[in-house]
Amino acid sequence: MSSMEYNVIKEVVNLSHKLQKIREDRGMSRTELSKKSGVSLSFINYIEAGDKSPTLRTLEKLAAALGVTVGELLDTQKAG
Repeated sequence: MSSMEYNVIKEVVNLSHKLQKIREDRGMSRTELSKKSGVSLSFINYIEAGDKSPTLRTLEKLAAALGVTVGELLDTQKAG
């Protein structure tokens, strides 16, 4: 595995944890996030499991539904 591939995988895993943490901190279920964001429940499940990478547009929808910026979703230093 190249270092670039490793970094991409690491970022997907970081995003999955960050999304789940922010969602749970807001007391929101995956179903509620799906309804509020317009992103399918199955895709949210895949993202949180680290199995899929969302597009920028999907990140924008999720961030808006959670009341955060895309930058906050991607920032591994902040705790949501």
